[in-house]
Amino acid sequence: MYAVDRKNDMTKFSNQYYINVYEPALVACQKKAVCDAEPIRAARDVALEVQRREYHRQHDLMQERIAKAIAEKDAKVAPLRKQREALRGQMVVLESSNQELTYNAKRWLEGVARMRKEKVIP
Repeated sequence: MYAVDRKNDMTKFSNQYYINVYEPALVACQKKAVCDAEPIRAARDVALEVQRREYHRQHDLMQERIAKAIAEKDAKVAPLRKQREALRGQMVVLESSNQELTYNAKRWLEGVARMRKEKVIP
């Protein structure tokens, strides 16, 4: 996208247009006895407007291409995201189950130790 923006840089085009086209035409016009600079200004305005439209057209086209590429990649990644979410859900269930089992095992060992201390079991 930056390459398109640099290629069609409005400031660069405007500066080059003023240097190479507008100023020489204006100087040539002013050398004449009667100089009507209005057509030169109108041509300048038209050229700048055409360049501005082309810049925006290419910029919009590039944005559409980028958005399309992102959408395609998102479509490729979507099944993986669904799988990831399913695995996360399973992980939550397993972590909860693990915590419950750990708590029960701890309570069991404490109960066995207490019963051995009280000589209920050998």
